[in-house]
Amino acid sequence: MNTLLILLSLGYPKLIPDDVLFEFLIRNQYFQLQNVRFSIPPKFTGLEKSVYSQNILHTFTVNFEYFYDSTGTFDLFPRFFYKYNNTGVVIEPLFRLGKVRGWPSAKWQDIVCGAYSRAYWYYELPNFIFFLGRNKLQVNLEGILSEENPPIDGFLSIFRGKYVNFSFFLGQLDSRIPRDSSNFYETGKLYNRYLSIHSLEYKIKRLTFSFTEAVLYFSNTNMPDWYFLNPFMIYHPRVLDSPEGGEHNTFWILSGNYWGANFSSHFEFLIDDFHLPDPDQWAPHKLAWIFKSYVIDFPFKASVSGLSYTGATRWTYTHGLSLLYYNNRGEVMGNLNENDFDKLEIFTRKHFSNKLDLKTSFCFKRKGEANTEEKDIYWERGIDYPREYFLTGIVEKRLGTSIELDLHTPRIVIRSNFEYDWIWNYRHLQSNKGSELRLKLYGSAGIF
Repeated sequence: MNTLLILLSLGYPKLIPDDVLFEFLIRNQYFQLQNVRFSIPPKFTGLEKSVYSQNILHTFTVNFEYFYDSTGTFDLFPRFFYKYNNTGVVIEPLFRLGKVRGWPSAKWQDIVCGAYSRAYWYYELPNFIFFLGRNKLQVNLEGILSEENPPIDGFLSIFRGKYVNFSFFLGQLDSRIPRDSSNFYETGKLYNRYLSIHSLEYKIKRLTFSFTEAVLYFSNTNMPDWYFLNPFMIYHPRVLDSPEGGEHNTFWILSGNYWGANFSSHFEFLIDDFHLPDPDQWAPHKLAWIFKSYVIDFPFKASVSGLSYTGATRWTYTHGLSLLYYNNRGEVMGNLNENDFDKLEIFTRKHFSNKLDLKTSFCFKRKGEANTEEKDIYWERGIDYPREYFLTGIVEKRLGTSIELDLHTPRIVIRSNFEYDWIWNYRHLQSNKGSELRLKLYGSAGIF
């Protein structure tokens, strides 16, 4: 059975592609990617002088997205960016016409959806950054928070030293009424959900290393928990001396970067709900990982090439309580988007001029039958975990290729992408074959 999927979009990808970011840092010998960051203004990613970021610096920018398969969706999100000395404001409303897909989803008069994808104020000193409002945060290699995720309302503080950076973030995710029953909450009650993140990053010349802890929680008072507002307290021991263990879900994240003269290597290793020893029940650890490496001027001059290996085990990003899944506004948090999979990818981006790039990539992906909507059965006593917790069941396999054409000027950005996948065991049916074709086009214009 062959299945052909055609998608057409003028869209909202990341403002700056990852390979462009890392190439710029290597060529300019910055030796650091700040592990907690956001894209506007581009100085917070180190890209203020990059030719790719000049479009972002305009005071008013128009961006739009069109998505079509059998019906169409049109998004318009103009952006206002004003800065004065050390402070600035970013406002980005989002309007959607046509078929509802993901977030936002609430239609006014059955005509248009409305939301804000960015709306925040920031302040910066040489050794301090602060923002307050709605933003798209990036953490490490974005395994837990990505610019491609729906936004989060909150505040972020970053203290930058010569050898150490310290970051603390508190944000509110979408509020929910539990869809299951538990002793930890009342049926039918609307609960606010919060995310606290603190991260400590060490800098040693060409090497940086960070430890990050992310805690997703809710409270019967619907207010942030003072325990998690303390940025200096390590969370996990709390489950050893408190009966409240079911009201929070934790990620421990280790990340590192090494910068060479013409290459860089990076890793992020995520531990979701590290299970303490339990004599009554065996439980697999829930893990995710991202490994990447970049090299410049290979195999061509004026190019950047890369290799990445990513994946996650079963039950990663899930929980035994519906309020504590790592998702926000209907989407899985982070850039992996799923669990029970691994993926190997290689790519090359060639610069034909300072305005035109061509990128080609190849990937091989394996996906098990598990998904991020599963319930973590650790909470169901008497039910044993299956011993199979990575690439479970009938494994779907994909061999993919893509070609991207990138045109960028100080005012206009156009990015087109062609992707094609050959699929075996399609939709986890043995010997079922399929294929997918995806076409994407992104456009952005700085008005003034």
